[in-house]
Amino acid sequence: MFISDLITTQEIETWQRGDNILIKSQTGSGKSHFMINVLARYCEEHNLKTIIFSNRDLLNQQNKKLALKNVECFNYQYMEKMTPEAIKRKLDKYDVINADECHYFFEDASFNRNTEKVLQYLLTPSNQIKIFASATPEPMYHTGIKFAKQYDVPHDYSFVEQLVFYNDFDEIQDFLLKDEFKTLCFVGNAERGCHFAFEHPDLADFICSKNNALWRFSAKSTFETIVEKSRFAKKILLATTVIENGINIVDKKLKNIVVDIYDPLAIVQALGRKRLQENDRVRLFLRVPTKQQIKRKKFAPSQSKSLAAQIYNGFVREHFTNVDEVGFVTHWISFFEMPLEKVAYVSNWNTIENFMRAHCNQSVTRLEVEDLFRAYISIAPNMKLALFNRFMEKHNIPFKIETKLTTKRENRKRYWIVKPL
Repeated sequence: MFISDLITTQEIETWQRGDNILIKSQTGSGKSHFMINVLARYCEEHNLKTIIFSNRDLLNQQNKKLALKNVECFNYQYMEKMTPEAIKRKLDKYDVINADECHYFFEDASFNRNTEKVLQYLLTPSNQIKIFASATPEPMYHTGIKFAKQYDVPHDYSFVEQLVFYNDFDEIQDFLLKDEFKTLCFVGNAERGCHFAFEHPDLADFICSKNNALWRFSAKSTFETIVEKSRFAKKILLATTVIENGINIVDKKLKNIVVDIYDPLAIVQALGRKRLQENDRVRLFLRVPTKQQIKRKKFAPSQSKSLAAQIYNGFVREHFTNVDEVGFVTHWISFFEMPLEKVAYVSNWNTIENFMRAHCNQSVTRLEVEDLFRAYISIAPNMKLALFNRFMEKHNIPFKIETKLTTKRENRKRYWIVKPL
C-alpha cells in the first residue's frame, strides 16, 4: 500500500488548520511522492503556501529537482542558522509545513543541539497544518504533542530474503568482496569505512557529509551519481548517515545492506535506501552489540541538555531496556518477522569453513554435517547433499562435499568426502 492510497484528496480535505498530522510509513511507500505531488497539488489548487523540510543535502537536492513550482524545499540545517525569532518570521507565512524525516530532530541531537530550534516552533500550537512523517517516528510520541490524525502504512519486510548477524566487520568483508552482488554499508566508524575504501580502491567507495572531517576523502563523483542516477558504480559503497534518510538507490545488483550501527532508527532507515523493483530481494546484515554496549545505551545519560536530546535519550533507553530483556538478535528477528530458516550467523559460516578446512580430502558422516548446519537451516530427514553445497557456494565457502563409494567390490557403501573448490 502507498501513502496516496491511504491519504486521498478527500482525506486531506478533512484536515483542519491547527491540526498536527503524523504519518508513519515504510520507506518505499511513496512518502516523497505524496508530499511533492499529491499534497503539493492540493495546496496549489487551494492557494495554500507549503514548505517541505528534509534532513540531508542529498534528499533536499532530490526534492528540489522533483517538486512543483509552488513548493519550497529547505533542509533543517538552513533554518538552524537562524535565531528563533527569525525562524518564526520565516515559517509563519506557510499554511502547510511538511516535517519530512522528523526523526532527524532527535537522532542528530546528541551532536547538534540546534535541531530543537525548528522542533520548538513545530511543537508550539498555531493555525497551520503541520505534518510529521517518518518510517521511524517513535520519538515523536515522547514529545507530548497531540495528533489530530495518525496514518500508519502497513510494513512489509518480505523482501528481506536473509537476516544475517555478525560481531565484527572483519567477519564479513571477504564475503562482500567476493560476492557477485553490490553492497551498501552504513558505517558507525567513518575512519574505518574510509580506510576500507582506501585499501580496495577498485571495488569500494566511501562517502560522508560535508561537515565530516573526512569529507576530503569522500568520493564526490559517487555522491553526485547517487543524486542524479540513484545508483553507485563500484561493488561496495561505505557511507555514514549522509544517505541514511530519504535517498533512493535503484539498482538490481544491490543486494547486500550492511548496518554497522545498532541504533534502532538507523537500522530501519538504512534498509529503506534500496528502492525495490519487481522480485527484488536483499540480505540484511546487522552488527550485534555486546552486552556491555547494550547496557551502556540502556543507562547512558543524555549527551546534551537540549530538549530534542533529552527526548531521544528517553526513547533510546526504553528501546535498549527492552532489547536487554529479550536480546538483540531476538528483537530484530521478531521486528522483521523473519522465519528462523532465513536467519544466519556469520560465526557459523566461519565454523563451517574451519570444519571443512580441517577435514579437507577426508571423509565425514552425514550426522556431522547435519549438526554443523543445524544452527541456521532447517534439517529435514534425508536432506540432500546438494542443499549443503548450495549453501557453501552462496556464502563463498571454498569447499564442497562429494559422494564416493568404498573401494571394496562387495558390500560397497557410499560415504561423504570434503573437497576444495
